Amino acid sequence: MNLKRLTFLLLSVVIINKSAANEGERWGKDRKPAQSLGSFGEGAPVYGVYRVKSSVYAIRDSTPYIETFSAFGGNSQLKNVTVNGMQGPYDMVGIGHQDLFILDWFDWANVTVFGLKSSGGASYFSLQESVYTSVALSASNQEVIATCSQPQKIKEFSPTGQLLKEIYVNVTQPRHTVKLRGGAGYVMCHGYGTDQLHRVCHLDNTGVILNCYGSTNGSGVGHLDVPSRVLEDDEGNILVADLNNKRVVQLSPKLTYIRDLVTSADGLQGPYRLLLDGPLLYVADNTVTGGLATAGRILTFKIEQYWH
Repeated sequence: MNLKRLTFLLLSVVIINKSAANEGERWGKDRKPAQSLGSFGEGAPVYGVYRVKSSVYAIRDSTPYIETFSAFGGNSQLKNVTVNGMQGPYDMVGIGHQDLFILDWFDWANVTVFGLKSSGGASYFSLQESVYTSVALSASNQEVIATCSQPQKIKEFSPTGQLLKEIYVNVTQPRHTVKLRGGAGYVMCHGYGTDQLHRVCHLDNTGVILNCYGSTNGSGVGHLDVPSRVLEDDEGNILVADLNNKRVVQLSPKLTYIRDLVTSADGLQGPYRLLLDGPLLYVADNTVTGGLATAGRILTFKIEQYWH
């Protein structure tokens, strides 16, 4: 390779890296820090949080009902909601502020999703996956999306349980996926334990990886350690629950680093689930001992209008 060609390549790398850095600076400029509003729901590990109208719903490890709390003034505990047949809730999502979908993997040979309507009534459907599957849920406007770790794939269902789409992905230990607005594909987080890569990746609509944030597990900028949850805000930014680093990381729509939005200095011990509801960020935060969640609570933060 001649000297002119080498110089051109090096300059290209510098320009690309500077462009990515500038994008992170642009999105992070003049953002105020998150304001802690306290915690509620202390008890067993929390594996799901969602708001339906004036109530915050929460599910816990091996608890066959849903706990409800007031969404206003002190988050006082309200009545529990019993779901017939539910035994081992592990994840919860919603469509709008109305319908809830709860993953139950008490029977690992037949992982089930329960659907609850705010108007009353419940239904359920099978994810058609076996004992070897770890599943996480998310929801777009009209689909319930399951992320399966073995085999590695994304499955989209209608709210009534009809399988709409199945995509195989070439990553290890996929943990959670969101479907991006406007048909822009998916964002998935993956990596656990000693896996070589712990990343957040943008996938096209066929599951092909377009770009990623992260590499080997670590704690600095550009690294994650068991990314357990992702969500997309109204401006396309991606929030990541970085479990072992005890933080929530904010990335730009192009998956460049903006900032650590919430950290252990704000009280995080092990962020498992995230819910962004207007200016409020709810974090299902668990104490992790020996790799297992042993206790949990819900933390609430007010995010000042940090996007344009």
